[in-house]
Amino acid sequence: MKNLLAICIVFTATTKLVAQVNLVLNPSFEEVIECPDDFSQLKRANNWDNLNTFNEVCFGELYSTCSPTNSICHVPNYQFFGGQYFYQWPRTGNNFIAIETYGVIDFYNWRNYAISKLKEMLIKDMSYCGKVYVNLSNLSGYSINRFGLYFDNGSLPGNKDACYALNVNSHIDNSSGNILSDTLGWMKIVGVYVAKGDEYNIILGNFFSNSNTNALVKSLPLGGYDPLAYYNIDDVSVIPIDVKAWAGNDVTLCVGDTVRLGRPQEVGLECLWYTTTNTTPFSYNSDVLFTATEPGTYTLIQKMDNCQISFDTVTVTVVEDCNDLLTLPNVFTPNGDGTNDAFSFTLKNGTVKTFAVYNRWGNLVAEVLEATKLTGAAWDGHTTAGEPCNDGVYFYVLEYTDAKGELKTKRGYVSLMR
Repeated sequence: MKNLLAICIVFTATTKLVAQVNLVLNPSFEEVIECPDDFSQLKRANNWDNLNTFNEVCFGELYSTCSPTNSICHVPNYQFFGGQYFYQWPRTGNNFIAIETYGVIDFYNWRNYAISKLKEMLIKDMSYCGKVYVNLSNLSGYSINRFGLYFDNGSLPGNKDACYALNVNSHIDNSSGNILSDTLGWMKIVGVYVAKGDEYNIILGNFFSNSNTNALVKSLPLGGYDPLAYYNIDDVSVIPIDVKAWAGNDVTLCVGDTVRLGRPQEVGLECLWYTTTNTTPFSYNSDVLFTATEPGTYTLIQKMDNCQISFDTVTVTVVEDCNDLLTLPNVFTPNGDGTNDAFSFTLKNGTVKTFAVYNRWGNLVAEVLEATKLTGAAWDGHTTAGEPCNDGVYFYVLEYTDAKGELKTKRGYVSLMR
C-alpha cells in the first residue's frame, strides 16, 4: 500500500464537479479589449469598469505585459510622472489593475473604485467566500489598513460620487489592525458574506473615510512623494461557501498512464499537494497530474478551506499490465475426443460479464450471465437446455470489463464441426 497525501486550500475533476465555481467575471484581468497604453484605462479589462464613469480622474489603471515596453502601464516595469520606473509582476497571469484608495491635502478622502457584474445574482441567505489580493505600489505615498469588497444591487453607483469615500460598510475587509504595506508580494483579503439576494455587482476599494482609515507615510524612490495610497489588485473570487473539497473520482491506471486529479484550475482555487513522506508541497495548483510509475494503491486526501474546512479522498489503483490478451478461436470440434471439444478463450486482466451464442437465424442458443459460471470451457456446443447443436457457423457476443474497469464488447463468428 502506498499513500499519497494531497492538501488543497481553496478560498472558494474529472466528471463530477467540473463547472466553474468563481462568480467573478475576468477575475485576474487577463481578458482585455485592447492593451493599455496610458493612465486611467482600467475599463480595458473585459467586464470591469470604474464606479464613477463620468470623471476620468476617478479612473483606475490596467497594467499588462502586452503594453509597449517602458510605457506608463507596462509589466513588470512601469513608468510614472517624472520618468521614475517601478517594478511589479502580477500574482498570476499577465495583468493586474490599480486604484487610488486614500488621499490627503487637495485629495482629501480621495478614492477610486473598481466594479464588475457577477456571473449571476447572489442567492438570499447563502454564504459566499470572497477574496482579493492586493499589493502596495512602489509609487504610493501611503500604506493603509483599509481595502475591501462590497456587494451591490445597482443602487450604489447611481447615488455616489466615486471620486471620494463612499462611507458605507464594506462587506468583506482587511483586518483594521493590519497595515497593507507589502510592495513585493501579494496580500490576501478574505472573508464571508451572507447575501441578501439581490446583489449582482462586486466593488473593490477603501469604503472608509480618512478619519476611519489608518495610514502610514511611505518614502518614494529618488525622494519622490505622492499624497495618495495606490494599490495593485489581482485574482478576485466569490465562491459559494458550500463548495466542498473534491479530489477526483477513484480510478485504475496502467503503469505509464497519466491522470489529472482534483478540480480544474480556476482563480480562487488554490491547492497544496503533499506526499505522506514529504511535507514540502510538490504542486500549488488546484489540480495535479498523476503519472503511474509502478503498481500499487495510492490514496490522496484533499483538504479545502473555502472559508470553512472540508476533506475528500481519491484512490488511484495502478496495475502493471492492462493488456486484455483476449484470445478466441474461430473453430472447435465438440466430438468427445478430448481435443478442441469446447469453444474456450483466454482473457487476461479482465472479467467476463456475459457470453451469448446465436445461430444463423439470430436465435439465442446459449448464454452465461454470471462470470462465476464461466470456466475454461465457455461453450461446449450445446444449447442452454443441454441439447447438442448442429454443425454450422454461430455468432457470439462477449462482454467483459478490462483492467481499468471499462466495459468492452467482442463480437465474432465461430464454426462448430463435429
